[in-house]
Amino acid sequence: PYGRSSNLSYGISLQLQQTTSNKFIYGLQIGYELLSSKVDLYEVLSEEPVYAWDTSKSFITLSNQFINLNPYIGHRIIKDKLTVDLIAGADFGFCLDSQAKVDVTNSRGNNYVINADRDKINLDIRPRVGATCFYKNYGLSIGYSFGLSNYSKTINEPDDKIYSRYFRIGLAYRVSL
Repeated sequence: PYGRSSNLSYGISLQLQQTTSNKFIYGLQIGYELLSSKVDLYEVLSEEPVYAWDTSKSFITLSNQFINLNPYIGHRIIKDKLTVDLIAGADFGFCLDSQAKVDVTNSRGNNYVINADRDKINLDIRPRVGATCFYKNYGLSIGYSFGLSNYSKTINEPDDKIYSRYFRIGLAYRVSL
């Protein structure tokens, strides 16, 4: 939820799912996520007037760690050897930690890095849609979620509205119980 540039983000989850005889799906996904975004700095204000700041090498990264619960419903489509699960639900992201990293370089090549704990949002509720295409037990999943919680209060931007938006791509392996 900080800037429009994505940064390395990852997660791992366990999914419990039931499919009825008429191909209706319901389930729950539980997981851990480290979600990160990045914004480039175009101006650095400093008490160091002697050297200019090289903003082409300066950025801020915000990383949030979440425990995520995703109850969902959906429909299964079977076509030849492929199975496609179309789902809709909501992520309930419980934030464990929020970190900001400021990385700036001046014109002489001196690099300064500041790591700071950030105020965190306790819960981000994110409506989510997704699809997983399976061949045998192997799957490729895609999804999109958009947060309803305004992050602006956690980064001292009282006049802005800052919401999370996540596009996910993942691999899945299905185990039948």
